[in-house]
Amino acid sequence: MKEVTENLYEESRNFANHRLLANLFIDFKTIELFGRRLEMDRFMTLSQYSLFLLQGSNGVMRNTRHSSGLENQKQNLGHWLSKVIDMYKDFPTNFVSALNRFDHIADPTRKTIVKTKFEKMLQDDFYQNIRSEFVNYWAQKQAYRKTTALKLGQDISSKNISKFKASIVMGLNITTVNQMVRIGLLNEVSYQYKKWLIIDEVNELIKRCHGEFSSKKLFDRIPIREAIEMKGKNGITVLGYILLILNQVLTPISPIGATSILDVTLDKSELETVLSYFGKLGESLQSQDDVSHGIATITREGVNYEGKTFVSPKLATMKCFNHAEIHGEWSIPIQYSLTEPNQILLYHMHGLEAAVAKEDTD
Repeated sequence: MKEVTENLYEESRNFANHRLLANLFIDFKTIELFGRRLEMDRFMTLSQYSLFLLQGSNGVMRNTRHSSGLENQKQNLGHWLSKVIDMYKDFPTNFVSALNRFDHIADPTRKTIVKTKFEKMLQDDFYQNIRSEFVNYWAQKQAYRKTTALKLGQDISSKNISKFKASIVMGLNITTVNQMVRIGLLNEVSYQYKKWLIIDEVNELIKRCHGEFSSKKLFDRIPIREAIEMKGKNGITVLGYILLILNQVLTPISPIGATSILDVTLDKSELETVLSYFGKLGESLQSQDDVSHGIATITREGVNYEGKTFVSPKLATMKCFNHAEIHGEWSIPIQYSLTEPNQILLYHMHGLEAAVAKEDTD
């Protein structure tokens, strides 16, 4: 009976929303949402940007690939427009709930891109009500991170921290923290049958990523959260930028008061130089779901990773392999596509370089 009641409520709610859509599209009337009355063009703009948040992706209104995906799920555009109406009913309660769901998206890079896209719509003063709630929501998140960070710094009796709290302190998604553990940037320790991170390691990582703090206007610099929006061109993920900073390929400077690593700024000219190294490999890493990271080893034979040896003409020219033979092997962070296991991208002191498995070069 509970299931039947919930289904009836869902159908009744959708029917009411579709009545509003019919009035808007067929009778060419307006629709009232978030305390404003919208005509068709305004509603469609609102829907396009809101679907970014609702789906945590590039939306369903831009091309047929997304639309066909919805058809496969037995969903259509009317279904999602109904979701948009729900999002702005009882404003701001439902809107804040939608932001909470969006904030728990597993993919940190896509999350940053979507948030940046939605902020572009909010530049229009027509959406001032939404902008006010949106800014307030993220300001509270920022304040929570800062409070947690201060409490963490004062709690000198504790040596460990959970991955979830570490993600809050760093302003990153838990998925990125898990990736850091997997490639060895952070180490897990066992205590009372649970896995923890070491507070000193987390603080040291934050310090290295933030670099210097400055109260000046950071001209000719761009925050990591904005740099990620260029992902379609270069394929760099959140963890990728962190690796570039830690390996001194990019120089970080943070504005005073910044807590999230995503607020760290990068020099635009430095960034352009780095991006020029990506080439075709960067184009093949456009899908975040397709990207993974790891730690490879520079040896005299080449770059070793998971039983394969990769070669790179540029690294050979730099005599990296000769250096490994004389002075010993060392580790280097890499990024690669799961669909192209015979190609990797190396982060080194002079930029980025593609390497290919020896089997492919024979």
